[in-house]
Amino acid sequence: MTSPCSWRRLRTCCCGTLAAVVAACATGNAGARGRETLTSADSVAAARGAEAAVRERFFGALARFDYAGLHGAVTPSFELEEDSLRLAADQFASLVRGFEGKAAITYRLDNFATQVAAATSSRLVAWTSYRNHGTFTPAGGQAMPLEWLETAVLVRDGTGSWRIDRLHSTPIHSSR
Repeated sequence: MTSPCSWRRLRTCCCGTLAAVVAACATGNAGARGRETLTSADSVAAARGAEAAVRERFFGALARFDYAGLHGAVTPSFELEEDSLRLAADQFASLVRGFEGKAAITYRLDNFATQVAAATSSRLVAWTSYRNHGTFTPAGGQAMPLEWLETAVLVRDGTGSWRIDRLHSTPIHSSR
């Protein structure tokens, strides 16, 4: 049996590998396309913008059951991987629709770790990991705290809008 420390090390290695792969994808062949160089201040501002897109555009829309806002916060190729499910934006919206009018959901995100890279002169890519503390309250019921560790990959197009392309969410169980 593998010890919890070994599992933590494996997860850390996998997250590091994921970041390296995303960075390679974001910057691959970029020299031939005239890759934009980010200053430190630009990178920080871009990272804060990506985090705001996750926090306000995606999870804000989700908490309001705003499906147009939810679709506007993701790319057409958006994919969510959560607790062994793989869902496209429409599938995820359908799942959330089942709770509308039956429950309230709130989210608080913290501990962001965000990196930004220029993919082309007009396109940036960001990846961020964070802790998501949620509360699910059924109508007339008791609030249930929930927690996830999540990683999002975002792209920023020529309009300056950050959109989530991939979101991986792992529930954190209280027994851990």
